This record gives sequence, structure tokens and C-alpha cells, in this order.
Amino acid sequence: MIIINHNEYTNNPTIPLFGPGQGSTTGPTLWQVSFVLLEDSALAAGLDISDDEDSEPVTRLSLESTDNTIQLDNGGEAFVDDANLVSSSMILQYPHEVTAVDQKLQSESAVANLQVLAQRWEKALFTTGGAINFSKSFLFVFHWKWNGGIAKLVLPPPNISLSLTEGDQFDCQVSVPQLSVHDTYRTLGVHISPSGVTQQSFRVLLAKAHDYQAKIITSKLPREAALLSYNMYLLPKLGYPLPALTFSEIDCQRLQSPTLAAFLPKIQLNRHIARSIVFGSIRFGGLGIRSLYSIQSLGQLTLFTGHL
Repeated sequence: MIIINHNEYTNNPTIPLFGPGQGSTTGPTLWQVSFVLLEDSALAAGLDISDDEDSEPVTRLSLESTDNTIQLDNGGEAFVDDANLVSSSMILQYPHEVTAVDQKLQSESAVANLQVLAQRWEKALFTTGGAINFSKSFLFVFHWKWNGGIAKLVLPPPNISLSLTEGDQFDCQVSVPQLSVHDTYRTLGVHISPSGVTQQSFRVLLAKAHDYQAKIITSKLPREAALLSYNMYLLPKLGYPLPALTFSEIDCQRLQSPTLAAFLPKIQLNRHIARSIVFGSIRFGGLGIRSLYSIQSLGQLTLFTGHL
């Protein structure tokens, strides 16, 4: 039971407004049901706009396999409160024939369609007691330029605007800022960029490596505890985002080197010991410590085969 006062959800000590709670076994199932209802409402699933002249169109991102056997239409995705919405332009042309004028028209068309979808999503959330955090919201406009059969992301036209109303404030619009495709943003523990640049991600992980280096140097951990801290704390902390990134082997070495230089003396080994011994299998006399490059490589292969 929920006490409703006008258009707001309220509760009291006798009847608290509370969901299943984090860790509840029913939580994922209940969230899945709620999300499907929200998504169907926002995307107007199954709606044929030709049969309803008053309905605004909702376009989705259409993905197709290279052999044309599989097609996926995606209007967005969410992991609990981290949601992405996508929409495409209704002006379709062959990519290699697109001019600067066409690019501007396509971008404006895509953002206009996205505005319809995003506003429906915002109102669906508000109706169920939720809300969009506009301070953490932003917009990307993707446009590819083909050259010699290779598509590269290019900067879209400037001053692309997206404005939405919030809650029951229909007269006040909130502007969603546009980011460059080369900008990095944080999502679910990883700093990523649509264009694949990794400089910011590297700086964030390097700061974590230096933090561990400073703390392990001044610690008085015994050998076993130091080894445990490296394998069970540091490597998962640095390795978690790596499958979503594309660091070179040299980048991974630069990340791991300061931590090894501080950690190895704590387990009574020379910090210059051959890395073939450090990363070698225990079966062959090595320490069995995983390298960040191998963590990244194995993680990428695991994700790739899992998606296939």
C-alpha cells in the first residue's frame, strides 16, 4: 500500500515505501518486470505509427550481422539505474555519399527522435516514482566517415541541443549537454570513450597503482598478507575494467611496474627479479602472479566468445 498525496509518493513509519533491498533474491526478477514495463511504455512496443496519426515515431538503433542473417533493433539498455537510450536518423543515405549538409540534417533528425524517446522514458520513470538524474546525463551524436572502406567516428555539427521537461514541471526544460565522441565518461567501474581513446582510463588506473604503491611501502604486512593483498585486492581492482579497454602491452607494463617494485620486497624478493619468474606458472617454478596484459587479453577473449 502506498499513500498518494496529489502527485507525490509518500510514506510513514507504519507503511514504509521500500523495495526488496539490495541482495534480495527476488530483486532482479522484480526489477526485470518493472524495467520491461517501463521500456515497453517508452518505446511504444508494437505500435504501428501508420495506424495512429497522433503518435510520434520512435526510431531505434538497428544492428545487422555482416552476413545479413541476424538483425537487432535496440532502443536502449540499462543496468539498474545506469541507462542508455539510442535513436537513429530517419534520413537514410549511403555513408560515403553524405555531405556536410546531410550530416547536419541527419544529426538533427536523430536527436529529434531521441528527444521523443528520452521524454517518454523520463515520464515513465516519474510516473513510477523514479527520476532521471540530469546532473549525470549527457548526449553523444555518432557520425561515421568512410575512407577506403574504413569507418571512423568524426565530430558532429556543434550546437546540437536536447531539452526535456522534468517531472510535473512542463513549463521548465532541462538541457542535456552534448559531449564529444572523444570524451571519456565513467560507467560501471570503467572510464570509456565512444571513439576508443584510453588516455583518461590509463590516468585513473595509474593513480590507483601509485596509491597501492605508497601504501604497501609503508605497511608492515607479513609476507603472506602482502601476497594476498596483491592477488586479491590490487589485481582485481586494476583488472576489472581492462576487458573493455585496449591498452597495449607497454601500457599494461607501465601500470604494473610501480606496484611490483613496491610489492616484491615485501615478499622478500629483489624488485628487479626477472618478470618471467614473477608471471611464470607455479608449476614451472614461477610465482604465478598474473600480468595485467594477460588479464586484459583473457577478459577480452572471454567476452568475445560469450557474445558469440
